[in-house]
Amino acid sequence: MRPSITEQLDGMARIVRDVLGPHLDDAYANDIATGVAVTLSTLGASWQEVPAFQRWETGEIESLLREALPHLDASLAADVAGLERGAAAGADPLDLRALDARHTVARDLLARAVPLIESDPALGAVRDGLHALARDRIARYPLVAPRPRS
Repeated sequence: MRPSITEQLDGMARIVRDVLGPHLDDAYANDIATGVAVTLSTLGASWQEVPAFQRWETGEIESLLREALPHLDASLAADVAGLERGAAAGADPLDLRALDARHTVARDLLARAVPLIESDPALGAVRDGLHALARDRIARYPLVAPRPRS
């Protein structure tokens, strides 16, 4: 998942420090402060769901990559095989840094495979799975801004 929670929190800290601090009475700074508040609320309300989402999405991506593996170029196939070896080694399910890293690698590998998946007629079923993943991801994505109170 990009950006990661850590990246989001770091970015917000920079905004508060570099934008809000010097210009708190500025209209732009107020808009930024509002965005930061919404983001913080979103993270606060949903961060607990992120590991389950990452596990689900990583599994789905790995499945698609396994199906596409015979059609991938040698370099990408080797990288996908490396991801598979890592899965076989079994990571600590409570190691969220490892989960985030694996999720990032899987998404990067899928991004590299997408042009082939979209263009190779032999990968029609994988392409359908990729499109289904995109729809399912939208429905499952856990970081959704809370609705404003009326």
